[in-house]
Amino acid sequence: MLSQPARAGKTAPRLLEDLLSYDPRTASTGKNLLADPAPIYDEKAYVPRLPRNSCRHQYILNDLQSETPFLDDRSGQDSKRRVTSICQNCRCHLTVTLDFGGSAWKTAPCPTAERPLHFFVLQSRREPPDPWLSEDVSVTGREQEYWFRCTARRCAATLTVKVSPPRLTSEQINLLTDSHRVRMRYNAAAAADSTRNFEEANGALVLYRLRTYLRDSLDPKSTRSEFPKKNKVFLVSFGRDCDDLLRSLGFADETDLEGEPIWCLPRPPPKVDKFDQSSHRAFLEDVMEELGILTLNRPASERSLIKNFNYQPIPSRKDLERVLGMLDYEKSSSSRRYDPGTPEHPYYASLGAVADFSDNLLLYSYDRQVESDGQNSPYYFECLQDLATGRNSETLQTKVATLASQDQISRKDVAKAYKYFGIDENHLEIVSDDHILGLFQSRIPDIGPAQETEMRDMLRTLARARNSALLSNAASDTIETYGQALSWLGAEVTTPDDFILTLFKMKVDESPSHRETAQKAVQLVADTRKSEGLQTFLMTGEIGESELEPAEAYRILDIPDRTIDDDFIISIYELRLEEAPIREKEFARALKSIAKEKGSRRLAGIVGLDQSSIKSPVGPPLQEWPVGLPNLANTCYLNSVVQLLFSLKPFRDLVLNFERYKMDMTPQNMPEKRVGGAIRTVKEVELSQQFVSALGKVFNDMIYADTRIAKYDTEFARLTLASLSKDLLSRRRSTVSANRPSIMQDVQSEQRLQTLPESDSTRIEQTSSDQPSGSRASSQETLVEISLTESSNRDGSKDIHMTDIDTSQTDRSKVKDTTNDQTMGGQSTVTDMLDGEGSNEHIEHASTESAVNGDDAMAIEPSTTSGHDSKSSLTTNGTTNTANPPPTRAAPKPELPPRPNENGQKNSQISAVEDTAKQQDAAEVTDNIVSKLRTAIKPTGFDSRGEQMDQIRELLFGTQKDVIVRADGKEDTITSIFDNIRLHLPTSLHIYDALDDVFDIQDKELDGGIVQGHTAIESRPPVLGMQVERGGWDDTKKQSYKIENHLQLEDIIYLDRYMDSDDPQLNRMKQQKWQWRKERAALQAERAILVGPHKGMDAPTTIGEAARFITSLEGVAKNENSGAPSIDDDLAPSLQRKAAELEHLLAQTTQNLEKLSRKMNSQFSKYQSAPYRLYALCMHRGNPGFGHYWVYIHDFANGIWRKYNDERVEKVNDPGVEIFQPSKESSPIPTPHYVIYIRDDIKELVVEPVCRDPTQTRRRGEVEMKDA
Repeated sequence: MLSQPARAGKTAPRLLEDLLSYDPRTASTGKNLLADPAPIYDEKAYVPRLPRNSCRHQYILNDLQSETPFLDDRSGQDSKRRVTSICQNCRCHLTVTLDFGGSAWKTAPCPTAERPLHFFVLQSRREPPDPWLSEDVSVTGREQEYWFRCTARRCAATLTVKVSPPRLTSEQINLLTDSHRVRMRYNAAAAADSTRNFEEANGALVLYRLRTYLRDSLDPKSTRSEFPKKNKVFLVSFGRDCDDLLRSLGFADETDLEGEPIWCLPRPPPKVDKFDQSSHRAFLEDVMEELGILTLNRPASERSLIKNFNYQPIPSRKDLERVLGMLDYEKSSSSRRYDPGTPEHPYYASLGAVADFSDNLLLYSYDRQVESDGQNSPYYFECLQDLATGRNSETLQTKVATLASQDQISRKDVAKAYKYFGIDENHLEIVSDDHILGLFQSRIPDIGPAQETEMRDMLRTLARARNSALLSNAASDTIETYGQALSWLGAEVTTPDDFILTLFKMKVDESPSHRETAQKAVQLVADTRKSEGLQTFLMTGEIGESELEPAEAYRILDIPDRTIDDDFIISIYELRLEEAPIREKEFARALKSIAKEKGSRRLAGIVGLDQSSIKSPVGPPLQEWPVGLPNLANTCYLNSVVQLLFSLKPFRDLVLNFERYKMDMTPQNMPEKRVGGAIRTVKEVELSQQFVSALGKVFNDMIYADTRIAKYDTEFARLTLASLSKDLLSRRRSTVSANRPSIMQDVQSEQRLQTLPESDSTRIEQTSSDQPSGSRASSQETLVEISLTESSNRDGSKDIHMTDIDTSQTDRSKVKDTTNDQTMGGQSTVTDMLDGEGSNEHIEHASTESAVNGDDAMAIEPSTTSGHDSKSSLTTNGTTNTANPPPTRAAPKPELPPRPNENGQKNSQISAVEDTAKQQDAAEVTDNIVSKLRTAIKPTGFDSRGEQMDQIRELLFGTQKDVIVRADGKEDTITSIFDNIRLHLPTSLHIYDALDDVFDIQDKELDGGIVQGHTAIESRPPVLGMQVERGGWDDTKKQSYKIENHLQLEDIIYLDRYMDSDDPQLNRMKQQKWQWRKERAALQAERAILVGPHKGMDAPTTIGEAARFITSLEGVAKNENSGAPSIDDDLAPSLQRKAAELEHLLAQTTQNLEKLSRKMNSQFSKYQSAPYRLYALCMHRGNPGFGHYWVYIHDFANGIWRKYNDERVEKVNDPGVEIFQPSKESSPIPTPHYVIYIRDDIKELVVEPVCRDPTQTRRRGEVEMKDA
């Protein structure tokens, strides 16, 4: 969901009143009642909200296009209601649609006892470039649309308001009804045929007859489909001068079988979707309603000539009230419904209320308005004060007194505070909290105690006015609560003790004067957490026993299996004390951590741990809840991936039934075994099958375990981490990515390959017999293939993306394969499993053996490869460019304590797994597992390049089309497969913006030059993975860093805009978006220059501060005895003028950016045929050297999200906050590293997070032994 800044909103009754008063024809002369907040009321300069000559609409129902609720209907989670109306006065069209779908956890739609009315805030808007008038305009492209959402946390209501102009222009109406023109038609008909008796028509008759034609046209039961052009009624009503009008409505002039000219009525196809307003049928329905209104508004003398005129419009106000959920809301006993003849006080509109609200509803409106727009809370308090006095309400006056006692401030206080800091209130939309804090911090060191008190009071006033915790903490400079302590340190509840001490040191290093405050903050944290380590630090100044991570605790005690019972743990603990009594304190710390993690009071008692700190684990029944997985030597990332893949039903079923899909390694089969563009050897297949068998055992235990934690051992972890060396390149070749540097990706991947653990049983010696003949692609073919998609990093190294292509053809535009695949009979496909959409795509691949030097080994010996070897990049002319990568540092490894000698070999294996684990990430391991599984199973067929087709490819892979436009204008079209999309976050981005960076047109390197290219999706995978780049490289510091920019996700995304489409309108919109993105980039660059690199000190502020400083020196300079140099009298005024000029430019640039963003946000709102639901996020907290992984998975069936954090699987209580709007105050910031979306139409067939049967004693795949 797209995050929005705080803004004013309105209750449903207020919105309805604004809808009845909003006239688009006059909107440009004043505030937009629908989109703009009510202006702040100033009695001395009050401007009415309603411009003169605005229409107070009298809307009537267009029943043919409405879906209204019944009187007793209660809006459900998936309900959608719509009311379409037309104004009897100005014929303005209004459509109001309320949709409760699209959110699984928002299950309490308003109204409720706590939320008696919807409170709507504007999300986005779409308006034509200039206001439309009712005269001489086409409806196409002239509609105004506004999107609102209800602010209630558990209400999923989204409201769409569409306002559009009349379908008939004033010229067309004049053509039909002008008495002079009607008389001329009568005279022309009579003169053309004097033998016929013609009856003169009038305006009402003409309108009525045209409406009758349209009614017959829309009625499928009507037998009339045509009429002669010589028809007497037609001639006197329409003659020949209405031909163009009739054709615009869909009438067709033809000839009958006898050659006589006739008019054929429009025959629009039946409406498939009642909510579709873009069809020709919907247009004719609108015109028919307008004709009914126009006829009704004609003089009674004209209407008297119409026989059986029974048009009776139905007012739509009650239907609008029902849809908006505002029937019978609580009203003031002393008020009546708002009368437009008696304007209400502007304060009501400011609060988003109406004048007939009861006192309770008025307080509800005030609370919601302050909640949505806290920045203007002083003004809303003023509104409430005045209304309480005007209404003489004891309830309201009590509320006002209570707020006043809580230091609620007024507008005058706020204005004084802004003036104190030199901030112009006219530009508050561009003044951030960081800017104000910067002004405060820059001045506080240079003032005395008295001025400091005053300055803090002023800052405290602004903190209240802006509802800013940042400013409030800075103003008080005091810490009294646990929350304040965490906030001051920059920590959160989950920040471990050792990192609390790191933050303490950073604070003191930044400012030694903060030591006392920092100590108080740590003391509050220590007291709340009952942390012995923090208490020791505060008493001795030395870092005491900070709490260990459970994984480290198990490692210290050398316990490989984290599922063992307490008795076994106690035995091991006592054994360790016997073996190494000198390490007693270290072992005790480890046991304390394990006791807390397991919730074991027995373990806690052995080491004297406070029993109150132990929380016994409770949870749902075993059969209803997924199991956790043990963390063996930093394998949190592996646990996240296993949980994710287990929840994919086709993937899990294939692993559990592996024997049905297992590859038969016959001499006939092996030469054809190509996965990821590489020939697979017998040894690779054997080891992959060994891995899949181990994975099947883990999956079995995850289903049948009678505990909350499943089991696996270090052998499984080692098999998972052992990487097929060819797959590193293959992984990148099947990644859709923008053509940009991936910075540290190559370096990190190189490190992973160099440190993989291996044993004699897994290492493979390369022999010629392992490599089938003809398996290698020609070097020329491979070189051309790679050059199309490589991109230069800052360090000179190359990334290779999007290269599963065939470039053997001279004309690359003909690369797309159209040959039939070979299919192996007797195997089911994912399409069969899902019984849904899916097909075996015909994709061409290129071999990559020459790119990876034919290395088929599962692991690379660390001693044989240097981490600083130069890296080669290949070009189309076959030359090799060599560049040295930047120096890299291996991830820091904790010092390992000595282990008992008899366990040395086992400890070595665990340590090797641990070391490798520190350099793995979730996306890397996912691709490794997928590659192994594909290598282990038999193919269902082959594409034209011999690449294996299989069930996993159908599940996880899609196809893309890259279009490269050469300098000569020729286009090369390249088709390839992809299994994930790589998203780059140079700054915080919305998910659509990040995807735009991948798919939109951009510069690409080709043959040493720059060409333009763009990418589109040809076929959609059921499971769509997105890898979020989180590694950066600092050229100055020569070190890597983690990118913590926020990726704003949506619960549902629509891929229509990224699909390869023949729709000309969609393709035009894509090109328009590309142009808009360029314009936005230029505006953002201009604004970045004005804002500057430092928070709180933009260019206007900096120059303004300089002007004020120079002004303060002028008195000194004029003193002849001061010896100070003279100052030009015009310098300060000149700087002030420049500051004002830049401030205006910054405001204008910001406004233009917002307008452009609104257009872009709503551009593709009608294209929603390719929906994907957010399913899973692999999260990471830490830095490039270390950190922790966990995964969130969405259970669609039960409507909940779960957090899978190693052994713990917990329900996410508030996904809207924890997942979609995570805290930015924690440090390090948790960020999604791997994001999974699922095709919405088949999600129930693809995912099944809960698959448990702990009551079974014999697991699937295990053989029951019987006596012979």
